[in-house]
Amino acid sequence: MKKDKTEYSKIPEALDPDTYKPKIYRDISVTVLYEKKEGNEYCIGSVERDAYIKATQSQVNNLWNCISIMNGALTITEIQGEMEMQGIKVDVYQLVMKLLRVGLLEDENYMGRPFDEASRLTFPLCAVDIKRLSGLIQPFSRIIVSCVLVLLGLGIVIFSYLLLENKISIIELIRYKNSYIKSFIFSSLLAIPIFITHEFAHVIVAGKYKLYAAKMNFALYFGFIPMAYVRISGIYTLPRNKRIKIMSAGIIWNITLGITLTVVSYLLNIEILKVIALSNFQIALVNLSPFSLSDGYFLMCNFMKVSNLRMNFFKAVTMGKQGGAKAKYSLITWVYIACTSIFMGVMSVTFGNSLLRKIIKYRVLPEIEPSSVVFTILHITVSIICIILCFVLVRLRFKVLKKSF
Repeated sequence: MKKDKTEYSKIPEALDPDTYKPKIYRDISVTVLYEKKEGNEYCIGSVERDAYIKATQSQVNNLWNCISIMNGALTITEIQGEMEMQGIKVDVYQLVMKLLRVGLLEDENYMGRPFDEASRLTFPLCAVDIKRLSGLIQPFSRIIVSCVLVLLGLGIVIFSYLLLENKISIIELIRYKNSYIKSFIFSSLLAIPIFITHEFAHVIVAGKYKLYAAKMNFALYFGFIPMAYVRISGIYTLPRNKRIKIMSAGIIWNITLGITLTVVSYLLNIEILKVIALSNFQIALVNLSPFSLSDGYFLMCNFMKVSNLRMNFFKAVTMGKQGGAKAKYSLITWVYIACTSIFMGVMSVTFGNSLLRKIIKYRVLPEIEPSSVVFTILHITVSIICIILCFVLVRLRFKVLKKSF
């Protein structure tokens, strides 16, 4: 395991349009991101760099005509003149800056970062090279996927039978040796290796479509929440249904393993297997959430054919020039922004209540009845502070990272 040494340079605030000669990355291509009645959405990008920009139906031809002549021989001003001669309305300078930020230009002086939430809102810890392992797995991907699906089918049948016959209890599943605390501790400790297998499930299914992951990244989301993730190069060049299969692979694997281990623990009376099963169910549940940087969020985006919902939420919170009330978001985006804000509020209120009870329990504050007016006022105060801290954290993190581009 080693520190990720990929060098990213700070993108300049301005370029000289009369001297800078943009050169597009060598494997640039256009693919359909979402097929829509009102007009398709496209992504223009590089599989090798795993970097993309989004384009609408009305933009894609103009952008592609402009990008296709960025060969390093013409300056920005010359390309702008060429576009005007062809009657194509494109702000070449802004397009070049965007391509430079996401890393789609071949430039020895500047190396843009991948333009996504995982890169912008996490603090990288280390990255493990799994490209070779990914290549070794690829020939067996179809067989592995078929075996897992058969196992899932059999597991569901047996698990359902045992539930109907009252031979398995959900309450017993979340207890280890008659202790909920032991179960929680052991399942939490097991979460790390199980989460790694969750990420490899994405790699295996991606192998079915001849895609691979170069690295497994370990990072701190918002600087304090540990997470691991893989970046599947070229996933956005695939049709939507195949992207959904790759994105759901980890959840399906965790559910399969959870059901299988529950059944085996009952048949062989091995209690520790219940804890491992519980950890798998927990990870599957967490990853189904659309309100965090998880598989559930990406699946929701693909099912609803929308993109950048969370980044739009962060922009709305920062209230910058591109965020807040001035931004023109779709109805789905506004609904997501509202639901995410409510979710953060509910989590803050719940955390505030728990924190306040612990403070009273350990006699940091005088003993206060939970039903009293004083407790209610303190609870509201602590909850508001938690909500404010959440939004301040989002605002600061987004602005700090924004400056790095």
